[in-house]
Amino acid sequence: MIGRVVYATRPRSLRLAPMNNSSGGQSKLSGEMIAIIAVIIAIIALIPAFIQDFPIIFGCGSIPAWIAGCEHSGDEHSGGISPRQPPVENQPPTPSFSLQTDVILFVSKHGDKRYLFAMGRDDKNPNQLTDGSIAVYDPAWSPDHKSIAFASDQDIYILTSLDSKPVLQRKTKGLANAMHPTWSPDGGLIAFTANNNDNNEVYVLTLANDEITQITNNSVDDNEPAWSPDGALIAFASNRDGTDGIFVVGSKGGNEQRLTNNQAKTSHPAWSPDGRLIAFSSLINRNREIFVSNCDGSGMHNITGNGSNDDAPAWSPDGEWIVFESFRDGNNEIYIMHADGSDQKNITRNPEGDYTPNW
Repeated sequence: MIGRVVYATRPRSLRLAPMNNSSGGQSKLSGEMIAIIAVIIAIIALIPAFIQDFPIIFGCGSIPAWIAGCEHSGDEHSGGISPRQPPVENQPPTPSFSLQTDVILFVSKHGDKRYLFAMGRDDKNPNQLTDGSIAVYDPAWSPDHKSIAFASDQDIYILTSLDSKPVLQRKTKGLANAMHPTWSPDGGLIAFTANNNDNNEVYVLTLANDEITQITNNSVDDNEPAWSPDGALIAFASNRDGTDGIFVVGSKGGNEQRLTNNQAKTSHPAWSPDGRLIAFSSLINRNREIFVSNCDGSGMHNITGNGSNDDAPAWSPDGEWIVFESFRDGNNEIYIMHADGSDQKNITRNPEGDYTPNW
């Protein structure tokens, strides 16, 4: 039965990756004019290093100011980046968030830990956001890019910047295996999946009062919800009627409809920003490919055409690009391509794997 339940929330501390810091020497000001001139010269000489070491003030390329480090390599070779160094653990918080939208979030696995990373589309060095003190799954930007929702420890968390300090809140409690958060276009709601009576259902969290409403109620799993740009519908993957496909449901429940019926395991629907298209992954000939269809399910076509698994597509804010994860290099990496499938390229390189990008 579809129902509602309200859960209290509690803040949780989180250590994030650090900003670079440096210390400069202090000079004593004497009464002699030559000493004053020497101090001024010394201050001018320190300005370039100060700008580099404090990107929160001055910004850094296409990476937003709140992302730690903001360091770029001189390596401009095509086909990805040089292998990354292991993430840094146990570091103090990063100051603040950015309104910049051209930044890709993704999960990076190192050992038994899952870190949150971010990078610009054309940047060569991903930037570490979390230190591994909490596992991160399925990150998602809020519409205003002030907050990040993600799954961890079977709950949904929101990471927000308040007064230039990161604040982490657990928003669900008591629902098993809460995963796949996705924001409503107005930023007031989060749809997600959680396990109810041994199968996954779609729920919606109202952020104003922390009320949780069950949206779907079916005997099979409903997974990976995605909100339509107009806020009216939620797409999700399901195996109803014994056939995998993409379905839609009204954002308040009801009026469920099947969009695709391609007789293959289908997952990770993602609406284009203008609402005309839906990207998703589907299992074809023993490997996953990225497909795009019209919003009514018609015109489905393969846009990756690769012999390895391609999964978890997400659109760029301008609708010109799609980011996705791919196993074509022998481990999961983050790739981007034009929305028509052209110009596919690796933008990460991690020996252990990168997953679930969000733009």
